[in-house]
Amino acid sequence: MSATQTSTSHCQVLIVGAGPTGLVLAAQLLARGVRTRVIDKGEGPARQSRAISIYARTLELLDTMGLAETFIAHGHQVHRLHWYAGKRTLLNLDLARNGSRYGFVLHLPQNETERLLRARVRDLGGGIEQGVELVRLAQHGNAVDATLRDATGRDIELSADYVVGCDGARSRVRHELGLAFEGQPYRTTGCWPTSHLTGPAATTRRTCSSVRTDYRWSALRWVVTGGAWSCPTRATAADGLRLSRRSRI
Repeated sequence: MSATQTSTSHCQVLIVGAGPTGLVLAAQLLARGVRTRVIDKGEGPARQSRAISIYARTLELLDTMGLAETFIAHGHQVHRLHWYAGKRTLLNLDLARNGSRYGFVLHLPQNETERLLRARVRDLGGGIEQGVELVRLAQHGNAVDATLRDATGRDIELSADYVVGCDGARSRVRHELGLAFEGQPYRTTGCWPTSHLTGPAATTRRTCSSVRTDYRWSALRWVVTGGAWSCPTRATAADGLRLSRRSRI
């Protein structure tokens, strides 16, 4: 049985979910003096790469927050994408022609993205309450009553002017509102290896590395700029994965 703590605390905005979306929203609100509370049922930031690509429009938004240069300093700039199947080129895309002063895709693992955004939230006087999940929502007049549950099983009651669901595809906020998650699932098997390069190829700024699988759909040539990199590829455990070649562009 859960013990319940009745709280008279009130925040203007309760954000449910401390992934990149929730953290950006929290930073934007805190910078404008909005009393914001962020909860996340996980134990902490992501530990895996997950998403790695940050596109030009997102960098432009980060620039308005004073964060673009910090992100760029921690990431790898990808200036060209070259997709091919066997020896046949499918796409050779020059990202400098995207119409933005950020003429590249920035590769930064999601755990690093979250680390930088969490630092900005802290700098603005905010914090993230880990191990705290949303249990119930109820609309009362111009406010929303929310029941939270912490890692000890204790229920906490609070009110907020707004509750924002940034809690992903299995959103509790969406469930409480009775909203469907539109779309159809599709079945796929994949892996996302994260590797570390050593030697000259790891330190050459415009090294182009080919990653190839025995799976029939395609292979991927990836531009990397140093240290750690990730490559998305559809492959089952039986397919095998190998690095094929490195070349200058």
